Amino acid sequence: MSFGGGRVQLTSGDEAHHVLVVRCLQLVLVVLVSMVPALMYFQFDREKLTTLVDRWLHVIFRLDPSVGTVADVDAKYGRRVEEFLGASLSIGGELPSKRLRDRSPVVLSTLLIALGWIIVVLSVPTTGSRGAPASVPEMFHPLLTTVIMGFLGAYFLAVQVALRGFVRGDLKPKTYNVITVRILMAVVLAWALQALAGDGTAVLAAAFLGGVVPSTVLLMVRAATGRGATNDAELDQRSPLTQLDEIDVYERMRLEEEGITSVQALARHDLVDLMLSSRIPAPRLIDWVDQAMLQQHATAELITRLRAHGVRCATDLLQVCAHEQALADLTAALDGSCTPTLLRVVLERDEWLDYIRNWRENEDVNDRTRCVYSATASSSVNHQVLPDIDLREHVHRIPTVHAQTRRTPEAAAPASAPG
Repeated sequence: MSFGGGRVQLTSGDEAHHVLVVRCLQLVLVVLVSMVPALMYFQFDREKLTTLVDRWLHVIFRLDPSVGTVADVDAKYGRRVEEFLGASLSIGGELPSKRLRDRSPVVLSTLLIALGWIIVVLSVPTTGSRGAPASVPEMFHPLLTTVIMGFLGAYFLAVQVALRGFVRGDLKPKTYNVITVRILMAVVLAWALQALAGDGTAVLAAAFLGGVVPSTVLLMVRAATGRGATNDAELDQRSPLTQLDEIDVYERMRLEEEGITSVQALARHDLVDLMLSSRIPAPRLIDWVDQAMLQQHATAELITRLRAHGVRCATDLLQVCAHEQALADLTAALDGSCTPTLLRVVLERDEWLDYIRNWRENEDVNDRTRCVYSATASSSVNHQVLPDIDLREHVHRIPTVHAQTRRTPEAAAPASAPG
């Protein structure tokens, strides 16, 4: 085989054979590590769509007091379910065309990850320190530059996010858009770090960290360049999400996917849309919103004092205000810095308070709902039609259908006509 008038012999000789074998192993490595995040999504997408819709139906019945049947849910939220989950409540099945379009971010992120890994493996020299062919372990030891470290940090985060989303049941295509942007940000930040500070060990560590938490590294750069003591707050958060309980870097990333970067943004966001788009488990998400509703009306010092007395969210405060002795004790404990009744008046006007209160007061509603979507989806898969049943017109009320969910698919199928 000739290149530019010369001839390169690929397979003759032990050295060329050794390099070719190692390059093939590197190619296999690139394919495997590039496909890991995408494979988790496609396995999740194939197995858990029906479960997601059923779970969301249970949640919305408990959360929204204005809906009582699946027909009510379809009329009020049907378009949102089709947009965010790619499924239809009316037909009990997925929408293939929409779901195919939604998978394009997964393909794009996979191609970008593959390109990054190709750059990583091509940085490995084929010859060792003495001029001899590099051994197999040496061929899998990349040259660590700031760009490569930044990419590895972003890939580390991508695998963690994909795995957590798969395990928790909230993995979605939008996650892969964030992964793509995070990789690009990590590369650009690595170039900037290299231009500012060279290629030292600390810079390599900062580049890797920039792939995981770029905002933190930007704050470090600002402090290192002498701007840390200034009053400008372009990168500072006045009320970061870390003020809420059980929020870590991965939870912050999931909320940032929806444009939520502060406590106030979370408290003011559409709760139903957020449940559908983020797929965060409803109990955890509702608890965060409950906390955010209280924190947006109180100072950090007051929140600390309230938590010291067991009040950590808005519904906790309303429960205290409804109890005469508890209200008197809390008012005395606050030493006049703020009266709980004043906070209650402010919280009563919050648009999502009724939904959250309904959720807290109806903890047994899941025992009275049914999996209409899964029953309809299974009949669609088997090309069967439920006899004389129109989900929009003949859906049963919640309390009467729980027994139907325990029926097996065989029992739910229509009986064949004799003869």
